[in-house]
Amino acid sequence: MFALVLEDDHHVLTLSGQINIQNSQQLKSLFSDLDASRDLVIDASELEYIDSSGVACMIIAYKKLMAAGKALKLRNPSESLMTVLKILKFESLFQIEG
Repeated sequence: MFALVLEDDHHVLTLSGQINIQNSQQLKSLFSDLDASRDLVIDASELEYIDSSGVACMIIAYKKLMAAGKALKLRNPSESLMTVLKILKFESLFQIEG
């Protein structure tokens, strides 16, 4: 579902498979414990599905990082993720790479 690694001066979180109401609590916990002293890049190229509970977790991380003066970037966001972000009107919150 996800893996977090340190890459140079930022964290990279790779999301894969499905993130939904049944497993989004694990992602929420990860974001709650996240070290906000570094930028976060979310690689969502392998993400097959995400619902609004997964996006809510991303918003938690976004707010935490913004409060610390850091950025949350999306790398290669999947079509599924972009669709949900557009429906919820959150696509402009994130910097998108690739």
